[in-house]
Amino acid sequence: MQLTQIAERAKAQLATATNLEPLVVSGADKEADGWRLTVEMLELDRIPEAQGVVGSYEVRLSDEGDLVTWQRTGLRRRDETEWSAE
Repeated sequence: MQLTQIAERAKAQLATATNLEPLVVSGADKEADGWRLTVEMLELDRIPEAQGVVGSYEVRLSDEGDLVTWQRTGLRRRDETEWSAE
């Protein structure tokens, strides 16, 4: 499976599991037993948009692209550059 396919599968499966909107895959690593990705998800939509809350998730997929585990690792407002640890 190509990395772009893995990234799309990670976003889609995490969206299904969390009922949140995926924004971007900000990191991806191939590991011996699958893939580890970082996916940013919209936790809370606000107006103005900069006040929305974004969560960072570590996602692990099997070699076949199936969701194995996920965990939120940080939160921030869209207008902030630093993550707050969970």
